Amino acid sequence: MRFNALTAFRLTLVTLTAAITGSVATAGDHVLSNMIVRQHDSKAGQAWVLAVRPDVKTSAVRQHVLLIDTSASQVGTVREATLSAVSQTLEQLPANAKVRIFAVDVTAEALTDGFVAPGSDAAADALHQLKMRTPLGTTNLVAALDEIRSLKTMTSVLYLGDGLSANRLTTEDLATRTADLRRAQVSIHSLVIGPKTSTRLPSALANLTGGTVRSLPVGNEPLDPTLVESLGQSPVTVASLKVDGRLLATHQPIMLRADRHTVIARQGVLKTADQVVVELKNGRTLTWKGAEATRLPGGAELVHLARTVKESRGVDSPVTNISQLNTMARELKRTVAESVQQARFLSRSGKPADARRVLKGAADLDRSDARVQHLLTSLSIPQDEDNPGDDQFGGGQGADTDPLKDVSDRVRLQGQILVAETNATIDAANRRAAEDPDFAINQLKGILETIKASSDIAPNVRAELQRRVSAAIADVNSRVEINALRAKQIARDEAVQEAHDRLLQEDVESEELLEIQIEKVRGLLERGRHGDINAYEDAELQSRITLDQKPGNGPATQALVMSEALGQLDKAYRLVNLRHDRFLEVLYQVELSHVPFPDEPPILYPPADVWRALTLTRRPKYESFDLRTEAPVEKWLHQMLDKPVRNLDFPGSTPLLDILNQIETYFTQTYGAGVGASGTDFKMTIYPDRAELQLNGIEDLGTDVTIDDINLNGQSLRTALKLIFEQTESDQNSPAPLTYIIQDEVMKITTVEKANSVANLVTRVYPVADLAISPSAHQQLGGGGFGGGGFGGQQGGGQFGGGGQFGGGGGQFGGGGGQFGGGGFQSIPAEDVKKKP
Repeated sequence: MRFNALTAFRLTLVTLTAAITGSVATAGDHVLSNMIVRQHDSKAGQAWVLAVRPDVKTSAVRQHVLLIDTSASQVGTVREATLSAVSQTLEQLPANAKVRIFAVDVTAEALTDGFVAPGSDAAADALHQLKMRTPLGTTNLVAALDEIRSLKTMTSVLYLGDGLSANRLTTEDLATRTADLRRAQVSIHSLVIGPKTSTRLPSALANLTGGTVRSLPVGNEPLDPTLVESLGQSPVTVASLKVDGRLLATHQPIMLRADRHTVIARQGVLKTADQVVVELKNGRTLTWKGAEATRLPGGAELVHLARTVKESRGVDSPVTNISQLNTMARELKRTVAESVQQARFLSRSGKPADARRVLKGAADLDRSDARVQHLLTSLSIPQDEDNPGDDQFGGGQGADTDPLKDVSDRVRLQGQILVAETNATIDAANRRAAEDPDFAINQLKGILETIKASSDIAPNVRAELQRRVSAAIADVNSRVEINALRAKQIARDEAVQEAHDRLLQEDVESEELLEIQIEKVRGLLERGRHGDINAYEDAELQSRITLDQKPGNGPATQALVMSEALGQLDKAYRLVNLRHDRFLEVLYQVELSHVPFPDEPPILYPPADVWRALTLTRRPKYESFDLRTEAPVEKWLHQMLDKPVRNLDFPGSTPLLDILNQIETYFTQTYGAGVGASGTDFKMTIYPDRAELQLNGIEDLGTDVTIDDINLNGQSLRTALKLIFEQTESDQNSPAPLTYIIQDEVMKITTVEKANSVANLVTRVYPVADLAISPSAHQQLGGGGFGGGGFGGQQGGGQFGGGGQFGGGGGQFGGGGGQFGGGGFQSIPAEDVKKKP
């Protein structure tokens, strides 16, 4: 097979992209130091790379968006691996995370209604929709980026696809869109998979928004757990970067992540790099020492990388980590070595012109390679004018050779070679058309361009080859349309069958639910017959619920009528019995009221001093209390507020978090776990109300809130906290006034506004019994012994006299209404029984 100039030219152009789209794993970055310096200084140019990785703890990201490529290229094993990765990602996300899922092909279609929990039914339904979705069309990443530009909170976006977009983005458009994403704190991560992939756009998005790029192998490989960890970490934005005290100018903001190196490439020479100082936008400063850095030599890949970054003004940065940079260097060296071998073969075959073209392509990649320069020098020696050897098809021609015949043979040979290549391409496209039609069409278009560009074949051969390739492209397009129509018909039939099955299943479930509810009513009626007072009303309520679900249903209506009737009959029966019982009780009370009550022994009350002592002993417990249930730990925390605090001396400006940690440690060790009976197994926990604090602009109590010059040794904890939090009312010390509340068994740090809200107010009760009545007044209520008002109102007046309950005045057995005289029901005179005549 020939190796013509077109092949060499393609190798030269594709080499750099192949290097960039190699391995994108980031696991290897963790074994390197946090600062890496590489330099290259040769004929190819001067360039250097600085890779830094911060050792900082960033805010956790709880909101995630999944963009899944569902274009025509995502079929077969690629589609299975993508669906498996989505399922594993949802399983590994924490329970408190929220996720939204999009399917991306020609447009971006939301599969969930807003953000849902990873383990929810809505997420499972979205995954089912992905499995049922037919891969069609091309990928439009621009539409996906427009969908996520509306996000307003910190979010991690995970893209799963081949990284290719049918709708191209200019560097200006990409810079504008990523600027909007940075303002919303949205970082884009990519998991690249497909039959043909590119990491150039995913890498640019990752560098501009602070994301990561990984490759997903095709197969049943388990998902790298560090992917979900990366989704949960937010990047930090660099405000300024200085190398050895000199400010490094940047066109685009630099985003740093704790789980990978950030690669910064520039043209020129980096002299020492003894110290790198980065000031973040949140005010923190990070420093890397050159003595701790890893210094490695670099190759021509640094020159290409720095040139790409400079020409795009920092937008197109195709390297996101050290592993990609190493892969780029290996691929560049391999391509140059293969180019040298091909050039030597072409030179030995008598084609020095083609050899020089290949070598020029290799020189564009690495001009400092000695082998390339040596071959270029040897091939540039002029040949004998009488017998030139640099023609395209072999050595010099002899005196007896016919030039026209050589040209005819050459045209015929080139035509045969191109026909063979065309036949092979059409066969390969036919085999791949069913599985990957886009790839097949690209192959056919490539050979069609080759045919049109070939000037050394017969015109009739070129026309026939163009006709055959065009027919093959039309055939593949027809297959794509037929497959799409067939897939739509299959999906429609499946949807109809699924709807039919769902209706049948709903009917069966409805009947089963009705039987269960009628059985509940029957069971409640049975309980009512055995004495359960509320069972009939519960049965009536259950019957009404069943009838609302099945209006007009016979068994449900019958159940309602029976439960109402039986319930009313039961109530009537119980009321009759109650009336009878109460009548007998009244008669019993009448008899009981006529029983004499002696005044011995009399009731004696203790002296006033005893009453005062009792009041003082119960005052700590009943002086004031609230109506909520208080845990033992919360009672202990309230007691600690009156304890003195030690070692609370912080001169100058001190983060509030350090002061709270000192208080927490002191009280836990002094009065808490294992110290004594009053605080055994207790621990003081000071917990920041992060949601409320973040709403008021406080991300971290250790950096956003400071306290100035405090010395409160020996003060009670209540007084110390009051004085400390008074300083938070100043805007210089805190974005919002803070205070504390004891809630949920911890001392919670929150804003004054939330602490004073209605939800946190507590109703307290104060006893007023001693103010309402004096103990000495009890002896004056009876009007003398048990007469008049004490018990005399029931038994009589005087000792037993003075108007009894059913008699009026008089003595024990006499007077106007005693039990045995005057007005009692037993004082009616007896009547003589009339005898029958």
